[in-house]
Amino acid sequence: MSIKNCDKCVLAYNSTLKDLLREAKELCPDLGIDTKVDLFNGDHIRTTAENVSSLTVGQLVDTDLLQVSEVSSMKLSGKVTVTDLVSALSSVEIPTVRSYVALLVSMSTLFASDDFSCFDVLINNTQKLQEGAKAADCLTGNALQDAILKNLEQKKGGEEDGPTAANNFANVLKDTKIGALAKEVVDELDLGSINPEMILGGSAGKDLIGKIVSKVGGKLQDRLSNGNLNQAAYKVSAPHPGLTMIVIPQHLVLQWQEAIEKYHTLETWNATTYMGYSDLLLDPVSNLKGLDILLTTPAMLHHLQAIEPYRVVFDEILACPVEKLSASLMWFVSASLVKEELSHNECRCQPDFIAESFQALRLGIEDYKVTTLRCKNPVTTRVLSQIIAPSKLTSLFACDYGSGILDASGLLKTIREDLDTKIKEQSAELDLVTKRRVRKTKQQVDELAAMLTKNRASMQKLTTKSRDAGVCAKCCNHITGLAFEFNCSKDVLCGKCCTKVCQACKTEDCSSTLVSVPVYTDDDLNDKLQILTNLVKNADPNAKIVIVSAFGFEFLRNHWMQYEFEDPQKWKNSSDPNDFGKVPLFLMDPRIYACGLNLHETTDLVLLHRLTTTMERQVIGRAQRPPRVGTLRVWKLRYDVEVAAQT
Repeated sequence: MSIKNCDKCVLAYNSTLKDLLREAKELCPDLGIDTKVDLFNGDHIRTTAENVSSLTVGQLVDTDLLQVSEVSSMKLSGKVTVTDLVSALSSVEIPTVRSYVALLVSMSTLFASDDFSCFDVLINNTQKLQEGAKAADCLTGNALQDAILKNLEQKKGGEEDGPTAANNFANVLKDTKIGALAKEVVDELDLGSINPEMILGGSAGKDLIGKIVSKVGGKLQDRLSNGNLNQAAYKVSAPHPGLTMIVIPQHLVLQWQEAIEKYHTLETWNATTYMGYSDLLLDPVSNLKGLDILLTTPAMLHHLQAIEPYRVVFDEILACPVEKLSASLMWFVSASLVKEELSHNECRCQPDFIAESFQALRLGIEDYKVTTLRCKNPVTTRVLSQIIAPSKLTSLFACDYGSGILDASGLLKTIREDLDTKIKEQSAELDLVTKRRVRKTKQQVDELAAMLTKNRASMQKLTTKSRDAGVCAKCCNHITGLAFEFNCSKDVLCGKCCTKVCQACKTEDCSSTLVSVPVYTDDDLNDKLQILTNLVKNADPNAKIVIVSAFGFEFLRNHWMQYEFEDPQKWKNSSDPNDFGKVPLFLMDPRIYACGLNLHETTDLVLLHRLTTTMERQVIGRAQRPPRVGTLRVWKLRYDVEVAAQT
C-alpha cells in the first residue's frame, strides 16, 4: 500500500514528524515501524533502522515515508551527513515534507558543515516552520537542491571560510524561489560572521539552529497567515517573492484598498494603484516591478504587459476582460461561474463549506420579499415582439426607446417612417437604373433590389402586426374607438387620423372599411414608468431605493421632470457608487455594477426589466448581505409579453 494513494495521507502531512510516522504505521502496518521509541534520539535511530532495514531507499521514497526513516536506514551510526539527507530528498514528491526539511538542511549548511549532531534541536523547533511551509511548493525544486549541494562541496574542499560560504550561499539561492527569504535570514542573524568550526556539536550550535528555525518559520508563517482581502481573493502576500497584480472593476478599487489595509499582516510592504493614463505619465511601468501588490483595472492591462508579475488575481472575472499576461499563477474569482467555460484545473470551495458559510451569514438577516407588478403592455411590445432581435426587445422592456424618443408610440412611428423613406429612396434609385440614367454594375443592382425587397417585406410584416394589435398606422397609438382599413394599403387608422385621402395612394377614390380592433384586458393597468413613479413617490422618507436597468437612465430624468419631483438631479447614477447611502435613489447598470458592490443599506430594489438568472442573483446579492438590517423589498416590473418571453 502506498501512502500517496491513500486519502488519509493529507492528515499525515499536516502532523509533526512523530505524528507522520505514527500515521505511516497505521496506513502501512506491513512495514513494521516501531513508534514507541524516540525516533529523534541518536541512540534509538538504530532501532528504527533495523525495523525498516529490509527496504531500500527507493522503496521508502515510493511509499512516501518520512525521510528521517529513510536516512536512518543508510547510516546506522546515529550520525547522518547533510549530503546524504539532501540526496535522499531529491526524488521526494511531497512538497510539504521536502519543503521544511530542505530548508532546514540549507540553513544548517551555513554553519554546520557535514555534521548533523544537532538534529534533535531542529526537530524541537520544526512545528512553527512546518506550519509556515504548508504554503506548498515555494521551497522545492532542483534549483534549491543544486544550490545546497554546490555549497557543501565548496565547504568540504576547504575552498571557502565561514563568512564567504554564508554570503556565497545566499547569492547562489538568489535565483531560486526562496532566494529572498534565505538572504533575509543570513543578513538578520549575521551568519556570515560565524565560523562553523567554532560551534560544531556545541551548545552554541544548538542555540543558533534554534534561532534560524524560529526566524525562518516566523517569516513563513507571517506570509502564510496573511488574511483574505475582503473575503474575495487568495492570499496576496504568500511566501512566493514577486509582484501580485490584482485586476478589478473600477468601482471596486476603494473596497480593495480598504480591505488590504485592514487584513494584511506584513510588517513592511509596498502597494499602489495604477488606474489611468495619468499614472502612465507620472510613474513608468518599470518602477512597478519592486512592488508587493499592484491594484489595476482591465483597461490598463495592455500597458502592463512588460511587468511579468508572479501572481495575477482577476476579481469578478465576469466583469473583467482577460488579457494574456506572463505570470506564474493566475486566479480567476467569481461567485457566478459559467459552467461550460470551466477548464480542467479550476479551484472552487467545497459545496458543504459554501452552504455552511451562507448559513452563518444569514444569521440575523431576514429573507427578502419579491413582488411582481404587472404593467400595461406598450404598443411597441405588442407589434415588435416577434419582429426585432431579442436583445433589442429587452431594451424596450426597460423603456429605452432611443435618443430623443420619449414613448413607445414615438418609437413605432419612427420605425415606420424610416422604413417608408428607405423604400421610396431605393425604389427611385432602382427606377433610374432601369431607365439607364444611372450606371451600376449587375452586382450593385442585385444588392439594391435585395434591400428593397427586404424593406418591403419588413413594412408588410409591421403593417400586419399593427393591424392585428389594433394600432393606428399613422399616429401609432392603440385604437380605442372607430377603426378604418384602406383597401389599397391594408393600413388601419383610428378615427382621428382617417381622412378622405388615402395616405398610401394619396387619392380620394380609395375606399375604406369599418373594422373592429382587439380589446386588451390590461388597458386598466398603469404603464411601467407610471408604476415606477408611484413606487418612488410613495416610498418611506428614509428609503434607499436602487433601480436596476441595463440601459440608459436619461429617459427617467426626462419623464420625471414632468412629475415635479423636488430635484431629480440629486439622484446619483452608478458612476459614483461611494455616494450610496447619501441619496434617496441610486441607478445601477447590472452589466457593470452587479458584482462586488456593498449596498446593504438598500430598502427597495427595483428590477426595471427581466435579467438572466445569474445576473438577477448577483444584483440581489448587492443588497442582501451583512450587515443589513430589515427586510429587503424586491420589485419586479413586468409586461405580460416579457414574462412570456422569459418562460
